[in-house]
Amino acid sequence: MTTSSHSESMLTHAANIITDKSNVVIEVEPLTQLTIQAPAHGSIILKSGEGLAAVKNLKFSRHGENLEISTPHGHHPAVVIEGYYAQEQPADIYGMDDKDNLYTWSGVDKTSQASTLGDGESSIAQAEPAQDSSVPVGEPLAAEVEGLQDDDDDDDKGAAGLFGMSGWAAAAAGLATAAIAGGVIAASRHDGHSDSDDSATASRPDSASNLQLTDNKGNSVAANTTIEESHLLISGQATPGCSVVVKNGETVVGTAPVDENGYWELPLEPGNGSHHLITEVVDTGGNISDPTDPITIHVVPDLTPPDVAHDITITDKDGNILEGSTTNDSTPTIHGKAEAGTTVTIKDGDRVIGSADVDQNGDWQITPDQTLPEGGSDLVIEVTDDAGNSASSDLNITVDTIPPPGLITDIQLTNDSQPDNPQPIANGISNDNTPVLSGSVSGAEVGDRVVIKDGGVTVGHADIGADGSWSFTPELPLTEGAHHLTAELQDSVGNVGDAQPVEVIIDTTAPDAVHDIIVTDRDDNLLDGSATNDNTPTIHGKAEPGTTVTIKDGDRVIGSADVDQNGDWQITPDSALADGDNNLTIDVADDAGNSTTSHMVVVVDTTPPQGTTGVTITNDAGLPIDATHPTNDRTPTLSGHVDGAEPGDKVVIKDNGTVLGSAAIGGDGNWTFTPETDLTDGAHSITATV
Repeated sequence: MTTSSHSESMLTHAANIITDKSNVVIEVEPLTQLTIQAPAHGSIILKSGEGLAAVKNLKFSRHGENLEISTPHGHHPAVVIEGYYAQEQPADIYGMDDKDNLYTWSGVDKTSQASTLGDGESSIAQAEPAQDSSVPVGEPLAAEVEGLQDDDDDDDKGAAGLFGMSGWAAAAAGLATAAIAGGVIAASRHDGHSDSDDSATASRPDSASNLQLTDNKGNSVAANTTIEESHLLISGQATPGCSVVVKNGETVVGTAPVDENGYWELPLEPGNGSHHLITEVVDTGGNISDPTDPITIHVVPDLTPPDVAHDITITDKDGNILEGSTTNDSTPTIHGKAEAGTTVTIKDGDRVIGSADVDQNGDWQITPDQTLPEGGSDLVIEVTDDAGNSASSDLNITVDTIPPPGLITDIQLTNDSQPDNPQPIANGISNDNTPVLSGSVSGAEVGDRVVIKDGGVTVGHADIGADGSWSFTPELPLTEGAHHLTAELQDSVGNVGDAQPVEVIIDTTAPDAVHDIIVTDRDDNLLDGSATNDNTPTIHGKAEPGTTVTIKDGDRVIGSADVDQNGDWQITPDSALADGDNNLTIDVADDAGNSTTSHMVVVVDTTPPQGTTGVTITNDAGLPIDATHPTNDRTPTLSGHVDGAEPGDKVVIKDNGTVLGSAAIGGDGNWTFTPETDLTDGAHSITATV
């Protein structure tokens, strides 16, 4: 066992505590901080200095697996016992005075012990004589022992502050030798050197680096600078996982964690006067780095007022930017620019109607808490910085919520898709998707206008002429289908007066062409496309129900008809068609004016043929039949010859004016006809017409 002469009496009087020959006992000089590894077995003894009894009160704090010992009001531990709470049975801790008497620290409330603390908990304990019969017991500690202090001054002396001595010892009972067990008993001087070996220096974190001091605008503040800024930010780099303690002289002003990237920052409000800022890095084991060089700054009162608010704009409840200062919104939103970090307050007389902080971009906006009165309001916009300096400017806002009194009359929709022939839209259906909407306003005031809305959405407006007339044509085409338009009278600030609805259906789709066309003559004979001797034949067909069919011969309308619900229509020309080919145009048009055109040819031939014929009637035996030779053959044969027949001519056989049939004329001019039905008994007047 290795020992020192100064600790001989301690070991003698604590024989039952530290008798293991593998114990390690180290005596050290006055220290800022002492770090040791917790023993696996036995106890820990803290030895006070010569002429002193022991420390009256100590503060025990748990941080993870480590136990930190400090004065009750100390900011930094004087002794750190690493791995103390990692032991299955944490070691007992004793103190020893200069008479070699042992003491223990129980809680002030007699219940809290160092070994029972939870992570993050701490307890202030008072020294009492050890009650273990195997341990020498001294007299109770005197509160008036000279040199013992329970205030922050002892914290700056580290272990020496705890024990008030020129030299003190810590005995870690039950420890194997440090080299074998891997334990560390490290003592670090205030000047950063070690009395034992280099392990103390190796356990201390590096000092903070890349220190920067910036103002609230992000501008860098150099050392030895005089500034009018009480809101600063100090930042830098340090070992990730550590904490950075920032001090102003010897006063701790704050602690900042170091993130995984090694960055840390801490807001500061130093106030007026000179300040000397230093930083220390503290790792999770409580080890403290060397302090950084002081950064000295001088803060003087800020007496400079900010600039007045500028770039003022006013928007109404719909987000519209006012062109002037008059609005129909009694709580308009006021926007503007000002110095970042200041506060903007708007007053109406002595009444504050709103305030807002100015963001980092210099933007602010305020919507009054209460409505502004009708008429003009002389507002004051006040900008105030953190130092209390302010600058004011004026803003006049006029509130007008009274609607215009005029009335909208004589509204009309016009289809001007053919500019040379505009047509009123009487039925509310149009194939013009930019129809003209017009009308008049009686009692219009200066600045009034007619706003056109489609389903509540504004599509444009029309100015009102001196005579009260107005006209509007949509800039964008209206979509296919129904539109619920509104003509709305508004004044210059958007107050709405009279409003009139206008319904219109936009239909730009043309109907299908007519189809299934047939032509019949006056006798209802269906023509198969051949010529007709009827110069007013009836034309039939199919088309879209509800449309109108119009037939033209050139530019002349010869007839029109509405298509019924079944899609049927028929037209008989109002005037006779000319002989020959008639090239007719058939238009089908819907209610919106959309139309589709098709063509057909009707041949009219009203000129009689030039050929003549005679008629011979014979019975089945070939005998002639006439008035003097009656017959009992009910289907006699009629025949003849046509002189001057033309191609296409035929012979039509009639009985008393009733057509019995027709016979084709052969190339030699001959023809023959036999009735398909029997003739009745009696006289018959048979004619054959070419």
